[in-house]
Amino acid sequence: MPPITLSLVLNYLSTCVFAFSGTKVAVHSGDSLFVAILAGVLTACGGGTMRDTLNGRLPFWVKQPGYIIVSVIFSVISLFYKHGPKLAIPLYGM
Repeated sequence: MPPITLSLVLNYLSTCVFAFSGTKVAVHSGDSLFVAILAGVLTACGGGTMRDTLNGRLPFWVKQPGYIIVSVIFSVISLFYKHGPKLAIPLYGM
């Protein structure tokens, strides 16, 4: 296991955010739950996979499967998150 650094924490945090948002977009467009979770994982890990593949390297999630696990977990969590937080002051005009 690699040492816990700020870079590693931010990588996992961004993976969570991308998985969450990818799943929410798929659910909003009416896809099935399986497709929504798959969309979340692909959103979270797809860019890095393309980067590594085009550079002739093994995808990052093969060496560190925690990224896939975190993506699946946050994709499933996002299925239960129905509404975003309500802001006391709207950020746009009404």
